[in-house]
This record gives sequence, C-alpha cells and structure tokens, in this order.
Amino acid sequence: MTAMIRNLIGLATLAAILASAGCDYFAVHSGPDSQSDGRYLISVHAEASPLEEASANATDVDSFVDHQPNLFPDATRSRDATQQPSGTNAPPILSVTMQSGRIEGLPIGLFSDTTLLMRSNGQISYLPTHEIVSHSVTGQPFVAQGLGGMQQDLQSEFGSRYSIRYASPYLVVAKSGRIGTWCERFQKFHSSMRSYCLTYGIPLRNLDFTLIAIVFESKREFFEYARNEGSSIPSNCVGYYSQKSNRIVLFENDNPKDMDSTLETICHEATHQFAFNAGLHQRLAETPKWLMEGFAVQFEAPAYCNFTTRNHASFWPTSQRQAWDELKSDRNRLQQLFQDLIATDEPFKGDVLNAYTVSWAMNTYLSQRRGPQYVAYLRKMGSMKPFTTYSRGDRMRDFSSAFGSDISWMVREAIHHLDRMR
Repeated sequence: MTAMIRNLIGLATLAAILASAGCDYFAVHSGPDSQSDGRYLISVHAEASPLEEASANATDVDSFVDHQPNLFPDATRSRDATQQPSGTNAPPILSVTMQSGRIEGLPIGLFSDTTLLMRSNGQISYLPTHEIVSHSVTGQPFVAQGLGGMQQDLQSEFGSRYSIRYASPYLVVAKSGRIGTWCERFQKFHSSMRSYCLTYGIPLRNLDFTLIAIVFESKREFFEYARNEGSSIPSNCVGYYSQKSNRIVLFENDNPKDMDSTLETICHEATHQFAFNAGLHQRLAETPKWLMEGFAVQFEAPAYCNFTTRNHASFWPTSQRQAWDELKSDRNRLQQLFQDLIATDEPFKGDVLNAYTVSWAMNTYLSQRRGPQYVAYLRKMGSMKPFTTYSRGDRMRDFSSAFGSDISWMVREAIHHLDRMR
C-alpha cells in the first residue's frame, strides 16, 4: 500500500509538471484500465528481461503513460529514420537530474522505485527513484536523434578501431575491412523482411529510430560488452537483440563451418529488432512468445538469410525440419503444444526446441493461409498496453477471436500446408 501511494504521488507530481508546462500530450494513468485522450507518445515493446526487471522492482505498478503507434503521427508517408518531424506534434522532453548527472528523454513508465525514460537514440534508461534529485519539462520537443549525432556518439563509444557506416535503415559498427560486407548483409535482410511483409499484407509503421547493428571483431569483446550492459547470454551465443538498448550485437565468426548457423542467428535477432521498431510487437508489453519467437524463426530459413542461394533456397529453417517431422507423427502431443503455447509461455522453459518449432509452424501457417486474421491479430498485439498482465484467459480469448477455437482442425491444416512447402 505504501509503495502504491508513493507511485500515485509521483504520477500526480509529473502530471502537475506537465500541466504547468502547458503540455496536453501526456496522459498519466492511475490504473491499466483507465481511459485517456493522451496522444503522440511513442509505442514501446517488451522483451522478457525488462518486463521482469520492472515487475520485480515495482510490484505495485498500476500506471503508465499512454502511447500511440507512431512517434510522429503527422508523418503519413514513408520516412527515413534520419529525418526530423515537422510541426508541433512531438511530445516534450523530461529533464531528470540524477546524483550522477542529468539525463533527458520521454517518460514511458513510472513506478514506485523506477522511472523509465526513452532516450532520443531509442534506448530505454531505468532510473532508480532514490537517485533522482529533481525533474522538469523542457521547452524542447522529443525527436529522434539525427544521423550525424548518432554516428558521433557511436564513434566515441567504440573508438578508432571500429568504423561507423550508414546503410539504410541501419547504422553499422564494424571493423573497417569488414564493414562493407556487414552493411550489405543487413540491407539484404531488410529487403527480405519488407518483401515478406508486402507479400502477406503485414502493415509496417515508419521507423522512429535508426537501427544500430554492432559487429565485434572477437568473441571476447562481444561477451565483455554484453556483461557491461547487463545482458545475460549463454556461452554459445553468437548474437542478440536487446530491447533495452534497441541494438543488435554480434561478433565475427571466422569458422566457415559455423557461417550458416551464424547467419541464421543474425537474421533471427535482426527480425526481433525490426519487428519491435516497425510496430509488429510492443516494447514493454507481454507479447505472446509463440508469436514473437515464431515470427523470427521464419527468417532463419535459407530463402531469407542465405543471400547467395536465396532464389532456390528452402523456406524451412534448418533446425525445425526434423523436429517438425517428429512432432507431426504424434498428433495429440502436437495439438497439446499448440494449446499450451496459445495460453502460456511455459513450454519455452522446458521443451525449448519443440516450442520454437511449433511457434514457427503456427506463424508460417497463419500468415500464409489465414492472412487477414493474422494481420488483425498482429495489429492487436502490436497495440498492447505496456506494463499490464496478459492473463491466460485473455490470451486464449484473443486467439480464439482471431482464428477460432478448433485447434484440432488448425493442426491438421498446418501439417497439410507445411507438407507442401519446399
């Protein structure tokens, strides 16, 4: 109760500051079911780690700032991520003085012991309440950092050993002799992703931020960077996407035998980054893991990520074909996995390979055979409110509303569809 009172006082204080600044862009909620006319706040999407961190530190979370699916709603046409918006629709910057210095950004989460601030480069900063000295609204609108400023910041961060190059919509950090190769890879992946979405009618919003891809020269540097930013990754990891930093991070793998698996991982993580920034998922919301991971596994297939043979390559991800063949031989087990993944993320904690395989199969079948319903479901998941619990019952109800409740029929149709896929 005490924590909840402190939270509400903090919300009221921020609301008063915003009102005194003549700002009507923000709507501070006293509860997740509150109605609001707040406009023009950035859409934010969740991964497991930030959500679990926020929940663990703030059990009385019941408030957040409202959001819209585009940071710059007056931009109705395709816009390069480096362009600045015109007009006055951008929300104002909140300046927070910490014990260690000043930090500015857009407040996207207010908790009893933590404030979440979206930075102009797309990173999310977690500010402990006890370290906040003061805060105020500036007269400046919140806009995405320009390309030149991001390049300078990255060069300062990584030093002269690394080059920074823009390859729309990416800023790539890599060694000088390899940066051209990596720019080409990321741009080809981006082309694959956009082509896929166009083919299956999946709408994409304009990117609010330039996408940052970091390629370290060595495995040692890669793990040191992950450790310093607080990312917990397994020892066999070759790349990851952090929703907190909004960056994809990987390292050069000199072993030709590992190149295919490395490219698969890169395409998988780059899919997460793109989906979170293009409005397909929502940062800091409980997106069902079968949707999030299954969507990304699709792009591990050689047809999407093996750029040298893609015209004649398979749409089957390498690690999924054998697992799917074994699963479909036990129809009851397969149907149970479908049902479990719809209702909960628990299968990912135990039966990991099969959880990823069935998630891939669900996304592949639904996107290719149930396109309109799949697009509507993606839209719903992409507009979920941050920091709210997505219950088992709500997950099942939303899925049934989109695709029906006959899982047995759906399993049969998925098997039939995938049996015909090259």
